Amino acid sequence: MGLDEYQDFVEELATTCATSDQAPQDVLERLFQGGDQKLLQAVKLRASLSNEVDAQRVEGLFETGLLAQFEREDRIGALMFCFEIGDTAEKRRFASRFARYKNDDSLFQFNPKLLADAREAELIPHGSLNAIYDDGTVQIEGGFAQLDEMLAPSIVHMLHEVFPDAKLFLRLDPRKAFKTRQPSLLLEAVMVPANPRWWRNLGLRKNQKTGARYVINAPATPSEDLASYIEFHACGFRKLETITLRREHNYLTMMLEELEQRSDQLLIGRCIHLDSEAPYDTTPAEAMVRHLDLAINVYSGSEVRARLDAEMNNADKVKTLVRTHLLRIEDAPIQILPLLCLMFFRSHQLRSDLISNQFIDIGDGGHGDRRTE
Repeated sequence: MGLDEYQDFVEELATTCATSDQAPQDVLERLFQGGDQKLLQAVKLRASLSNEVDAQRVEGLFETGLLAQFEREDRIGALMFCFEIGDTAEKRRFASRFARYKNDDSLFQFNPKLLADAREAELIPHGSLNAIYDDGTVQIEGGFAQLDEMLAPSIVHMLHEVFPDAKLFLRLDPRKAFKTRQPSLLLEAVMVPANPRWWRNLGLRKNQKTGARYVINAPATPSEDLASYIEFHACGFRKLETITLRREHNYLTMMLEELEQRSDQLLIGRCIHLDSEAPYDTTPAEAMVRHLDLAINVYSGSEVRARLDAEMNNADKVKTLVRTHLLRIEDAPIQILPLLCLMFFRSHQLRSDLISNQFIDIGDGGHGDRRTE
């Protein structure tokens, strides 16, 4: 087997995983049990290309039973083959899940009216949905759909309850529609502080900007800093950046992005963007957003390193594999932003640093590397 045939095989198995929602290790185990010769050739080839970096990456899996039927060198190759299939399949799932809505999506084959109601073929108005349950199941006319898995139902419930008159739009998974409700998923509880303090005013004058960066350092061992070790090595969190710019006396825009590295080839950005016509020296309680979006950026290949190296004010120059909005709300007070940061961003350390440094006036006590321009 040559490299081209190997890559074609990766693509073939990634398609199987992406379309059938199977894990790559399950696909490989089934092929191995069937004595698939092409699999054995692919494992041998990948093993011959493996280096010390690959060995270190998979070493923690040797204690598991994953692909344990191979000898050590071939097992390294099999595990790296498995990772490459998984990375490719995940990129395809993102591309499918976050593509613009279209007529032949399962959701709109089931309920065509939702597509007619959609905002820019990307978001569904909250008013077009009958009910949203705590596990993300959405009741629609004739059956059930699903919120995108990156949009927590608790965020939707909070925004609708606190701002019932605001326009609210949501991202549903276009691949999922059911006549009957599916079994509930186990969900992580979201803890929200009762009385968070707000930043004092929107004190930027025309053409002024401010930005901040919060970075998780990478401890070599858990004994150095267990929380940071888990967040960096196990969870893949890298940094959270913000930039705020007042373009006009009555126009303010802000962008925040938390970066989670899934692999060398895949980086997920959780993004909050807002704009407001509130002038200088307006309190957050008085200032209204024209709109606030929750969005996902997916970076792949060489763009992973490019985005990790880029600063926030240059991040728009880095090409995304796909970008989609999860939620949009209009005409709500800007003071909701810190609460959304707590609920939407996932890194405990990064969001803690963000809240304490940017929204609560307690000085520079966080872990992050904060920079103001």
